[in-house]
Amino acid sequence: MLVGVPYKSPITEWLKKNNVEFRVRYLYNYTDRNSWEPVNVYSAFSNTVMLGTLTPTNTIEPSPTFDEFGIPHAPSNISAPQNLVSEYMTLNLRIKVPEDVKTLQNMNLYPVFTAVDWKMNNGEWHIGTNALTGSISIENILLSDHLYLDQNGYATIYLSRDSLKIPFGKSLATWLKDNTYTFRVRFVLAYFDENGVKYVYSPYSNTVTLGRGTAPPKPASKK
Repeated sequence: MLVGVPYKSPITEWLKKNNVEFRVRYLYNYTDRNSWEPVNVYSAFSNTVMLGTLTPTNTIEPSPTFDEFGIPHAPSNISAPQNLVSEYMTLNLRIKVPEDVKTLQNMNLYPVFTAVDWKMNNGEWHIGTNALTGSISIENILLSDHLYLDQNGYATIYLSRDSLKIPFGKSLATWLKDNTYTFRVRFVLAYFDENGVKYVYSPYSNTVTLGRGTAPPKPASKK
């Protein structure tokens, strides 16, 4: 972010169109014993190195702006979870995490929540983001944990039996044979301004189902 890479742009792709140069020097700070004023002593600069292309074409996407302390402002919009899929007869969902959400989570500057909406059979939706408005309930699934990605950029969301109202002592396989769950997922970014906490909501992912009416995955074809 500090060199102007847009939130939604992979660094490798951005460097194919742009370059950035770096140089380094040391700073030694001490307090003068006579005046008790801080004193900064700078070394000479190192050599300069460049990353990226020798023929830049300039960034197409807008770069983040910064506040007076050099901290990047939060984006005004974030991307939706991509390609939501369910694992057959489990309580696991998988999503492809977009580049800007990966960047924000790696920055550890603005919290990004994962909100899961769900409904059972023909019932009402349980809305995950209701947890942000004071409706604290185990049925409102709002995950604050960092999403850990596999080598293909997917993250697994592990849902709990309690959140989905699965009775105690009922086997998961039996319950899912008799009931159908529908899910959708969105991201929520939180940041502070002079008026307090604000939220940026992503669009929803596609919807998926678990349980009754779903078919097992086809076995991989043998070549």
